[in-house]
Amino acid sequence: MNYGCVPSKSLIHVARVAQQARDAARLGLLPIGLSIDMARVSQHIQEVIWRVAANEQVYVEGVTVRFGNASFASPHELLLNGKRFTSRNIVIANGLHPLIPSIEGLEEVGYLTNEDVFDLRHLPASLIAVGGGPIG
Repeated sequence: MNYGCVPSKSLIHVARVAQQARDAARLGLLPIGLSIDMARVSQHIQEVIWRVAANEQVYVEGVTVRFGNASFASPHELLLNGKRFTSRNIVIANGLHPLIPSIEGLEEVGYLTNEDVFDLRHLPASLIAVGGGPIG
């Protein structure tokens, strides 16, 4: 949630608003020199993440989170690190970590992942996205 859907949708929203401001000239509205303050955009994204996380708290009250190796013993029994858990409902959230591709020269030029791109303080002159799906 903090590194995917919520921040990417927030950034897309900001980009759409910026594009609408640029397109306003076609309607006869002359925009005042639109510039982008990435530090404030990043702050906005972090605030959206915080608000969503705060609103999600009601859904995780009373939820127990455990980490480890899991397998199902039956549709309602889970073995986690050798310990048996029984529940009507079981949610497995396997998390997300970026895969850094093995591209020659990548380390030297630097790169961003979904875990740090939303913290940019300056708009890059150019950017290449490697990957697919909503996060890419």
